[in-house]
Amino acid sequence: MSAVTYSRPISGIERGYLNVAAQHDHPMIHLVLEGKGSLEPRALEAAVASACDANPGIAVVRRGTRWVGGGPLPAVISHAAPLTNANDVDLFRQGLDVVGGPVAEVHLFGHESTTLVLRATHAVSDGRGLQHWLRDVFRVLRGETPLGAPDTATDQHFVRTVKACRKPNTESSSSAPHARLSAPLFGATEAGGCIRWTRRTIATSASAMSARIAAAVARYVGAAVTVIIPVDLRRHDPTVNSTANLSAQLPLQVSPEESWQRIYGRLLKLLAQGRETDTLRMRFQDSNPYANTLEQAQAIKSDICPPYAAIISDHGVMDLKPFVSPGFAPTRLSSFPLLVPYVGTFISSFTNNGMTHLTVAHREGDDPDSIAGLLDEIEKLMGKNSPHERKS
Repeated sequence: MSAVTYSRPISGIERGYLNVAAQHDHPMIHLVLEGKGSLEPRALEAAVASACDANPGIAVVRRGTRWVGGGPLPAVISHAAPLTNANDVDLFRQGLDVVGGPVAEVHLFGHESTTLVLRATHAVSDGRGLQHWLRDVFRVLRGETPLGAPDTATDQHFVRTVKACRKPNTESSSSAPHARLSAPLFGATEAGGCIRWTRRTIATSASAMSARIAAAVARYVGAAVTVIIPVDLRRHDPTVNSTANLSAQLPLQVSPEESWQRIYGRLLKLLAQGRETDTLRMRFQDSNPYANTLEQAQAIKSDICPPYAAIISDHGVMDLKPFVSPGFAPTRLSSFPLLVPYVGTFISSFTNNGMTHLTVAHREGDDPDSIAGLLDEIEKLMGKNSPHERKS
């Protein structure tokens, strides 16, 4: 399918993020690739164009209720200075135009030590989709043929695929109602505070990071909380090659008394049942109540959208070899996660070369010591005396 003929419906998941964008900051996702050496901007521009031909969903524009291909290509923007602190880069807090495009862009920072930041609106793609597209960019840079992702399947395809067709209910996370976050996680109460990121690299790796982080959040809060685990729907049909936003939300209630092993067992059971599709079976209006602040979320009379403590996204062990190109050797892959208003924090985890890279998205004005305390708790659950490198 060519970029010109590519067209697919805007899915329920994607409509949810357009809903957020209409009332708040546009939800953006950032994939961050760091390495030694350099990437030549013109070669990268050509590779981006070729990868978009093979993955037309990255160059779309909104036309009514559909995403239509043939939109502007992601721009490649070079910055001479290295990227030392993402919190100092205002453009990372800016949205993109889904009507006029482009819906993604690529930023290059530095030269001998290079950081590539791929930005895209979450209404068009998700972490897995962007990773697939970036692998194709590097395939082109190496002179290889991109794999492509031309499929137009939406979330409803996977709802039909999943055999566990149960009515949605709060038992998707626990037999008890969702635990509602009663106060901001790290102290900030301003709804309009800018998003900020705190990073930590831990010189070890561990399995079941989603469960470990969930346990750490509950212990840090000192009460039962509900977290969201994003789940890639592509796992239900590996034949689908798509860069669309196909990440469903699985709410999971955890208590501070629970071990991460018990949480992991419950999580595996829910995944085996395909329970991340529960909310996708509901009417869009019922499954997407919107709150502009944590306080508004507390007032919503729904267990579908309480003020959640955290979104936890573990990308697992990521092989860096697919991101090698002539003159460039990758050293770390991570993200700058988004932050929706009715969630306390967003924590992303990547493992590269035996190192775990954690990034916490939080609000301006949050207490740095509190954020460090949560990261310390995560580190404890990864093993005693894990050496780490702190980064803001």
